[in-house]
Amino acid sequence: MVAPVRARRMRWLFATTLLCALCALGGSGCGEREAAPAAEPTVRVPERPAQTAPDPLRVTTPNGVTLVGNLWRGGRDRPAVVLLHQLGAERREWTQVAEALVRAGHTVVAYDHRGHGESRLGPGGALLQWRTFSDSEWTKLADDLDAVLEWLKRQPFAPDTFVLGGSSIGGSAAIVAASRRTDVAGVFVLSPGRAYRGVDVLRPAASVQAPLLAFVAEGEAPSLETAEDLARVAPRGRARVLEGSAHGLRMLPANPSLLAELVAFAASPREANEARPTETMENE
Repeated sequence: MVAPVRARRMRWLFATTLLCALCALGGSGCGEREAAPAAEPTVRVPERPAQTAPDPLRVTTPNGVTLVGNLWRGGRDRPAVVLLHQLGAERREWTQVAEALVRAGHTVVAYDHRGHGESRLGPGGALLQWRTFSDSEWTKLADDLDAVLEWLKRQPFAPDTFVLGGSSIGGSAAIVAASRRTDVAGVFVLSPGRAYRGVDVLRPAASVQAPLLAFVAEGEAPSLETAEDLARVAPRGRARVLEGSAHGLRMLPANPSLLAELVAFAASPREANEARPTETMENE
């Protein structure tokens, strides 16, 4: 009986030796548990980066004026912002503000008013020049804005609501357009005029149901009076009085917090304007 026992022992030793050798070849020690599979890495889908270079924009109005501008595409989860420059300027005066709004995720449009910059082509190929405009021509700026907004509404990337921002007479056009639309979520204006070039703002402001925020320098008396009147007349109006006497976007360098407030208003006009009276913004 010794031989069979010895034979079984030899077979056991051989099997054990073979198993350890195979474990060693597999990269783990004999008798170790198989390592648990590594956890799947968490896949994070990055947000779409802000569009740095704008797309060209060309919109022909119902009365035959070709408006030329810039378009930055953002998310549909926040209002699109349309920026309107002051008399004699061009869309590029809004570049700093536009880029900040784009970084915040907004779709942004800035275009040259009729007769300004690249928007010189009128009905029948006529060349438009703002210096020759009558008051009735200036009142058409709000119609041009309507044409841009209607074009935007037809684009698949555009959100359902808009924030309108205007400097000087651009603010006048924004107020007039907002007074007759239901898709405007907010309006901000810089250095508003009571009736720049015949464009009245107080009467239409009374019909603007969206929050309306007017920025003005304390040293610019006519605009200061208009801003305070807008805050009084508009159902959800507010005035922000800044130090200095600069006009329009020239208020930005002297008031570092202004840019951030414009971006905050565009993101949530209702919260930015809610229950806030006319107030002064101190230099920071």
